Amino acid sequence: MRVGMTLGLLRVLRSSFCPVRSSNVVWSHALHLASTQAQQKPAEHNAENQEGSQGHSTEHLQRAMTASLKHDDYFRISELFTLKQLFEARVHLGHKSTCRNRFMKPYLFGSRLGQDIIDLEYTAKLLRTALSFTAHVTFRKGCVLFVTASRQHGHMVELAAKACGQYACARPWQGGLLTNAEVQLNAEGTLSLPSLLIFFGTLNNVFELHTALSEAVQLCIPVVGIVDTNCDPSLVTYPVPANDDSHSSISLFCDLFCQAANRGKARRKQLQAVFGGSQTHPSTSELNA
Repeated sequence: MRVGMTLGLLRVLRSSFCPVRSSNVVWSHALHLASTQAQQKPAEHNAENQEGSQGHSTEHLQRAMTASLKHDDYFRISELFTLKQLFEARVHLGHKSTCRNRFMKPYLFGSRLGQDIIDLEYTAKLLRTALSFTAHVTFRKGCVLFVTASRQHGHMVELAAKACGQYACARPWQGGLLTNAEVQLNAEGTLSLPSLLIFFGTLNNVFELHTALSEAVQLCIPVVGIVDTNCDPSLVTYPVPANDDSHSSISLFCDLFCQAANRGKARRKQLQAVFGGSQTHPSTSELNA
């Protein structure tokens, strides 16, 4: 009888202890899940913060680009050259009056000994506009193509394009290089055309309109062009009346457009450094800096 009482007592004790043991296992498992979730939440939160930070920086950069259009001289182009420099570079010397294009008459100061003289006031004004537009293009990651048909200026133009990380064509232009680029270049997939063409002379070697200029007009690609007194400026988006034959003149223009392109790229890097990791809303003074 004592043996039966002992077995009954053991059964009661076993039944009383088993639920406690199983509840401890469940509780420890719950604690493990809670700790795992607590470790995952900060990682997810950090990922969300990084995505939000990238979105904010992109938004700030877009606002800065929009704000740049409200400035007359956002890249300080006016400090790049003076009228004296243009005069010393012989920019004002045009062709003979008998070779004058009638559309160039508004840009002339007069003529001397049968040679047309370009008004440097017009040249300076239009040159600032062309340089500013070039800087805005590179500021927005645009691709610029420097073009010349002159053999004596070809190497100089290529060096200028290389100095600002852009492209140049100083060789005879192959017809259809823009309008039929996929076939001419055997391009597979996406092909990106230039955002801007800069002509250091809008005529070819036989004094005819450069083929690249007519192709750019067909594709509505903006064009900056140095137009001499024997050239037609009507097809050029941003004409700059100037001497396109003198070595000193072309050298000055190569240097100016190179500086303008570099200023646009440098300004973009500066804004990316300011707003790249910033989560605060930029002030108006920062955008206008």
